[in-house]
Amino acid sequence: MGMFDDIRCEYPLPLPEDQGELAGRDWSKQRFQTKDLGRGMGAYCIREDGTLWLVGARWLQDDSFQETIQKDFSDTVEFYDTVYGQNNDYMVEWKATFVQGKLNELCLSGWQLEDNTKRLRQKAEREANQQRTERFLKTWVGRFIYPAYAWIVGIILSQFMAGGFYRISQAFGRMRTFAWKLEGRLTPHGNPIGARRRRKFFPVETNKSEP
Repeated sequence: MGMFDDIRCEYPLPLPEDQGELAGRDWSKQRFQTKDLGRGMGAYCIREDGTLWLVGARWLQDDSFQETIQKDFSDTVEFYDTVYGQNNDYMVEWKATFVQGKLNELCLSGWQLEDNTKRLRQKAEREANQQRTERFLKTWVGRFIYPAYAWIVGIILSQFMAGGFYRISQAFGRMRTFAWKLEGRLTPHGNPIGARRRRKFFPVETNKSEP
């Protein structure tokens, strides 16, 4: 997914005629994602008057934040989200164009329904597993024996085995680097055979227009 920013839109959003389960939803409280505002994990807001504001990015000494209007911003911002419903999930997206920090155009660019059967099934499975875990941890075995057992397994697998494999991989990495450096010192004029083999398995495209 990568880095993104959050954005809310208090300006009235254009909506389709058939909104399905989302009819009557208060979109001004919806937090969307966008990758068109620097991807700095900031929080933005399009106010009711169409101005663009950056909120929560400038922290003061008292741990509060100062909202700043983006007067010089002129670009197009696409923001989107997935809204979960009972019958369907909705992939929604809007496109907002700003000129000098003021909303110039706002249009609906995506409103797609998705089958949520798989998501609801996975959610039900997670909830059932959580309930089984909670019931087990309330038993005598779960309260007194299982914590010690899990701690011992974690010590063996996480600290000894995983940590040991990590240290071994680091050692092999240093050995590989040492071997490459040693090869360079022992073959100061290059390795023609090795170079041909590398070109065979990793061909490099050349500019055919050159003579």
